[in-house]
Amino acid sequence: NSQGNNRIHWISWRQICHPFVEGGLGIRDMDTVMQSLQSKFAWLFLQGQSLWAQIVRSKYGTWHHVLHKGIKPSSSHCWKAIAKHLPLISNNTRTIIRSGNSSFWKENWM
Repeated sequence: NSQGNNRIHWISWRQICHPFVEGGLGIRDMDTVMQSLQSKFAWLFLQGQSLWAQIVRSKYGTWHHVLHKGIKPSSSHCWKAIAKHLPLISNNTRTIIRSGNSSFWKENWM
């Protein structure tokens, strides 16, 4: 506080993030929110159909390029955060062949 006295925190942040019915204040945990946002961007990157994904792919390369070459130290903080979610998203998805536009060597086959 402003007088320099330390105060006791009577409730943990984790408890504050619980819903009202569980005794919390219903505040969303920002770490969880950021992880979901970064996972969503990783999913959009892997899908590759949006303008954003095309721009990021032209700057940083394809998913396979990122997998083999790794993340450049000069990459932006935002891209590094998104790229760390790429293996999780890639390993937990599957490809459904419809039009035949799939790579046998690069896709995650089950």
